[in-house]
Amino acid sequence: MTSVPRTPSSVCADTPQTNPLAYARGSENVLLPSRGREGAALRWRILAAASLFAFFWWLSPPDQPSFHLCPFYWLTARPCPLCGITRAFCALAKGHWTQAIHFHALSPLAFVMLFSLFWKFRWRAPFWTWGLAAIGTYGVWRAAGMWDML
Repeated sequence: MTSVPRTPSSVCADTPQTNPLAYARGSENVLLPSRGREGAALRWRILAAASLFAFFWWLSPPDQPSFHLCPFYWLTARPCPLCGITRAFCALAKGHWTQAIHFHALSPLAFVMLFSLFWKFRWRAPFWTWGLAAIGTYGVWRAAGMWDML
């Protein structure tokens, strides 16, 4: 029995010569995997993040709402740690940074925190820990009225 010698191009369709983004071991794309569960999951995460961003871009809440949905605001007449975050996210999606910071000072941080949920990075857990601590501290300052004094 004679065996046909196998060349690297016959082993794998995506070789480094034909596809510079391919791994040496197979046909997985380094940047965007196109096959299997990883590729499908990545496409769903991108679609979900783009849909959420489009929703914030499309939504235009008023600058001063006539009715507050926040139960903390109903009870105390003071803003909670997250009051204004929806309006700030909508402003950030439209590129209005100063307006977003006016609605909620830590809205850029919260915006990045929200969209970090769509990707698995090892820094995501500590980022969320420190981000929530910062937003909680800011919320206590706002509720106490100290932020208005600055």
